[in-house]
Amino acid sequence: MPKMIQSLLNPGKSGFAASRPFLYTPGNHDYRGLLARELPRLLMTREPTERDSRYWTLGRNYAVRQGDIALIGLDTGEDKPDWRQEWGGLAQFEPYRKLQARWLADALERPEIKAAPFAVAFCHIPLFDDSPKANPGDSAEGFASWQRPCHDLWAPLFEKHSVQLAVCAHTHKYRFDAPKDGRTWAQLVAGSGCDTKPGRELTVIEGKVVNRTLTLTVHDLISKSVLGEFAFQPQKRG
Repeated sequence: MPKMIQSLLNPGKSGFAASRPFLYTPGNHDYRGLLARELPRLLMTREPTERDSRYWTLGRNYAVRQGDIALIGLDTGEDKPDWRQEWGGLAQFEPYRKLQARWLADALERPEIKAAPFAVAFCHIPLFDDSPKANPGDSAEGFASWQRPCHDLWAPLFEKHSVQLAVCAHTHKYRFDAPKDGRTWAQLVAGSGCDTKPGRELTVIEGKVVNRTLTLTVHDLISKSVLGEFAFQPQKRG
């Protein structure tokens, strides 16, 4: 528990979570392992009164307006499908993701979210990968490099409501996927807080809106370098 407090609430003994909003997006390891059951003691779920009763079970999802940015938190769940033998029939992430899709459709229609010049989604496992070797998370072997089930549920809503960017992690390797034909939103993958061996990255993404432009800068804390910088223009939410 002390290590979790240091990592999540007091990194570098700065105590930043005491003075600014802290929004938490779960990853696959938050559902298994020694400390997974301790997470609610450290970070409570969102209050049921914050959302419609249909979505009370979605305690980690959020849709909040911070200045010009609508911040959308989604939970990709585990990195293997429910029917895999590892779960022994106990995993139920498929209905959980579908419920999130219904919640997302409603959240993106909220007036304060719809009027935001910028909309950024956050989730742990990437929502696509162009590599034919990348595991899409619904395979009989291995574990997800990206989550095709989540993509198929949520990406159409990104398109409909002009979400500009999805910020992801999981792969422990920085990557930026620019919009292209058939996909109007970008994807920024970064992270690697648990493995900082030589050659690895430890990244922090800094985002700010200046002069009606959203700029994101990806810092590598090990090499003290900037891995990438990206600018986004305002969009009218549809």
